[in-house]
Amino acid sequence: MGIGATVEFQGVEVVSESTLALCCHIGGRDYWIAQEHLLEGSSVAHFADRGSMVVTREFAEERGLLRDRSRPLR
Repeated sequence: MGIGATVEFQGVEVVSESTLALCCHIGGRDYWIAQEHLLEGSSVAHFADRGSMVVTREFAEERGLLRDRSRPLR
């Protein structure tokens, strides 16, 4: 069984890191995201990384990551 639809966020900055999760700055807001939710294709993994983050669409919707996005998502 596949993971379903995914979304990719560009311009993500990791502003903090704990042993369990990354605090990612996305679209003007900070979100704590457990590393287990980052999918293949994500380029952020540690504090101060900048790049892309790929997660399931379901996770992004549940966490409110898709709110107020004016750009189309992949």
